[in-house]
Amino acid sequence: MRSNCSSLSGNVARKATSNMELTKAQEAAVKKIFRWLAERDGSPMVLSGSAGTGKSTTVAHIARRITGEGRRVALCAPTNKATKVLREMSARIGGQADCFTVHSGAGLVLLDDSEEKRTVRRGGGKMRDYDLIVVDEASMVGGNLFAQIQASVRETQTPVLYVGDPLQLLPVKDGGHVAFSLENRAHL
Repeated sequence: MRSNCSSLSGNVARKATSNMELTKAQEAAVKKIFRWLAERDGSPMVLSGSAGTGKSTTVAHIARRITGEGRRVALCAPTNKATKVLREMSARIGGQADCFTVHSGAGLVLLDDSEEKRTVRRGGGKMRDYDLIVVDEASMVGGNLFAQIQASVRETQTPVLYVGDPLQLLPVKDGGHVAFSLENRAHL
C-alpha cells in the first residue's frame, strides 16, 4: 500500500514553499538533473553536497515541478526517521510525492535466520511505479542496499536520484558510499 506523504522542519521547511528561490548552484543542479531525466537510460544519478548547501530545497523544487506535470515522484530514505522528514517536505510542496523507506520501496524484508541479520527481496517492491525515485541520506546506502534498489527498478528503468553528504560516516557493515562514485552527478 502506498503512503502519501502528508506532514520539513526548520529552515528547510520554510524554503520548500511554492516560491522557492534557488541559488545559481541549485539552478545548475536542477538543469543537470532534468537533462539526465530526459535521457531515461536507467542509470542512477547523485546530488551531493555538505550540510546546508540546499540539497533538500533542490529536491523539493524538482519534486514540485514533476508532480505539477502530473507525473509521480517517490521520496525514500533508509530510516523511518529520515522518511518522516521527507513526508514533511512533501506536505510543504503540496503533498503530491509518496514517501516510504527504501526497504519498503524495494520490496526488502529483514531475515533473522542465523547468526546474522540480512535483507532479501520479496516481490518487486513499488519503486517501479514512479517517474522519479529520490533516495535521501545516500551516505547510509552501502553496496548491498544500492544493488537491491537498482535491481528493483532495472526492468522499468525508473530513474533513481541519490541525495546526500559524502562527508557522512560510512554505512555499518555494508561497504562504502557507493552512490557518491556514480558517473552522473550534480554537486552543491
